[in-house]
Amino acid sequence: MENNFLSLTNVWFKYDKEWVLSDVNLKITRNRIIGVIGPNGGGKTTLLKLIAGLEKPDKGTILFHNQKPGTPETIVRIGYVPQHATVRWTFPIKVSDAILLGKIGQKGKLSTPRKEDKERLSEIAQALNIENLLEKHIADLSGGQQQKIFIARALINRPELLLLDEPETGIDVAAQDLFFATLKDIHRRFDLTIIIVTHDLSVIPKICDEIACVNNTLFHHSSPEEALTCPNFDKHYGSHLEVIIHGKNIPHRLVHEHHDDEENK
Repeated sequence: MENNFLSLTNVWFKYDKEWVLSDVNLKITRNRIIGVIGPNGGGKTTLLKLIAGLEKPDKGTILFHNQKPGTPETIVRIGYVPQHATVRWTFPIKVSDAILLGKIGQKGKLSTPRKEDKERLSEIAQALNIENLLEKHIADLSGGQQQKIFIARALINRPELLLLDEPETGIDVAAQDLFFATLKDIHRRFDLTIIIVTHDLSVIPKICDEIACVNNTLFHHSSPEEALTCPNFDKHYGSHLEVIIHGKNIPHRLVHEHHDDEENK
């Protein structure tokens, strides 16, 4: 059933004795792009790790296709790109080989790429416009190119769900629009559901179908235009927000800094 694609029910998680996430309930259907926003330390990265199966909830249930994440059946169906991928950039390896290393998670060991692996690599390279990079050394990549390589590696196993933790990190502002347009394209081309954590609110109306606001719990889940005007937004984000946003369904507008003393004027 469509509603059984991904669900989190009464999910709680703690590091040591501190609850990072509490009573999170979320249902996600296929072929959507969901933006996750929230303050630093609010649990956004932890949420992605739980969905990826890298962490297990202390309480509650997470189901992906009615299975718990982290099983052999789900690992290859979920692609995860962490915020700070640990890579030894001086390691003597070509970009194409670095991408194909993503197959290790599926096969459990390094092996000679099969014909279908090379065909998949070619398909991904074309979609991400990195065909000219495949024979380069990974040390020669820019920040934006590095991010595309991480995404390509996450896509090599043909996942249905792609998790991205602040993928705009390291990308020049001038190149970000093109980068997010590429994400929109691979969402369509590869029939993906994408969950993207971001601090950049301008990303939300550009590519997201839904938005989840997280601050130690899920306090809002809706369309982007509803979330940015919801009563809970000021409550959870306080007075430290000032950003100009615009998009297809959101007119050019300013979400401005609010001070309590303004109400008394």
